[in-house]
Amino acid sequence: MEITTQSLASVKRGLQKLFDKSYQGIADPWWKLLALLTTSTGADEEYHWLGAIPGLRELVGEITVKNLLRHGYTIKNKEWEDTIGIKRKDIERDALGVYDPLIAAMAEQAAYQPGELVAQLLVNGFTDTDYTGSAFFASGKKAHAKATAFSNVGTKKLSQANYRIGRSNLVGRLNAEGKAMRLGVNLQLVVSPTYEATAKEITTAERLANGGTNIDRGTATVMVLPELLALGAEHAWFLIEAGKSMKPLIVQTEKLPTTAMVTNPDDSHVVKNQEFIYQVYARHNAGYGLPEFAYGNDGSAAA
Repeated sequence: MEITTQSLASVKRGLQKLFDKSYQGIADPWWKLLALLTTSTGADEEYHWLGAIPGLRELVGEITVKNLLRHGYTIKNKEWEDTIGIKRKDIERDALGVYDPLIAAMAEQAAYQPGELVAQLLVNGFTDTDYTGSAFFASGKKAHAKATAFSNVGTKKLSQANYRIGRSNLVGRLNAEGKAMRLGVNLQLVVSPTYEATAKEITTAERLANGGTNIDRGTATVMVLPELLALGAEHAWFLIEAGKSMKPLIVQTEKLPTTAMVTNPDDSHVVKNQEFIYQVYARHNAGYGLPEFAYGNDGSAAA
């Protein structure tokens, strides 16, 4: 292929088509079960509505307006990129097919990357704070000073008994006004690969080791996150309510992944390196939403 502005524009269109097909082929990545996807229009967004979970009350006298401004929590967007070089000789030789798997992989990683942020939030949740001013996973948490307190943290490794404690904690959760939240619609039991077998035995086995009926069967869906191993949280496990419109975590998107390519043969990088730059660029970040919808266990104590 002769290198011209027109031929390079055609190459760019072909790569874009492949990227879009691969990116759109990732339907509903796992992190969308745990995180609320929001749209951002600036460098950051303040979530002042956290802590004001809707709830009907009897109208006696004047209405009560929930003070949304009381709960300030800001997520700042970050820039993300993935850049590769496409050799000039490969374009001239019509050998661009060798880049197809790489472009597809870039698209897939762009779709999955917010999941890395979500996994990091879970692991850091035992120390990093949310809108309540306390760690995301902590005891004695309150949406505001007069709210009903709740605890959403444990320390013991996963076992059937500890799973029941965690599930009871979440299903029995009350909101700030002391009303039942009716959680347990679609519980996700999030574990590292180390505890996959244990988690599936707890939630799918028909019988217990002693022959009794497993009453925990079907009470949660197991979600295995290899990211927990990478983050040094092998023994941590979490219960997340994924069946409600609200979520415990937030993925905030300002600019969806877009691609760009240098198509000027006289560009200084092209001249010096004999390669054309191809880049994926995005702006987004993740943060804590509602801890009321989560239970976390760092696994620091024996089961």
